[in-house]
Amino acid sequence: MQKVKKYLHLIAQGIFLGIFSALIFILAQSLFSSDGLLQRMYRQFEFTNSVQAAFAFGKRHPTYDGMCSDNVVPEYIQCVAYDDSFKLEMPRPEGGFYCADSSGFNGALNESAGIAPFCQ
Repeated sequence: MQKVKKYLHLIAQGIFLGIFSALIFILAQSLFSSDGLLQRMYRQFEFTNSVQAAFAFGKRHPTYDGMCSDNVVPEYIQCVAYDDSFKLEMPRPEGGFYCADSSGFNGALNESAGIAPFCQ
């Protein structure tokens, strides 16, 4: 009887460790995968920094022309710059797009604005 309890205790520990390991794996994958929470937060941070860099470019130069090539914009952010305007656009994980432009708009769109100079 003593051995049976000991074996049942070991089996219960094994099952607990297996479930615990699976939960840790799922949590790590949801945080650190290419579409995980940390990657999405980092992309949003880079988008915000790119918008700030675009406004700073406009203060240093008479036009926004050349802004997309001068500022290092990540490949997943669409950058459109004209003489008097710019637009940055990035896909949202939940659908739609984040968009910011020189008119001051900074928000979400359901559809891409394409190569238009403004988000709306």
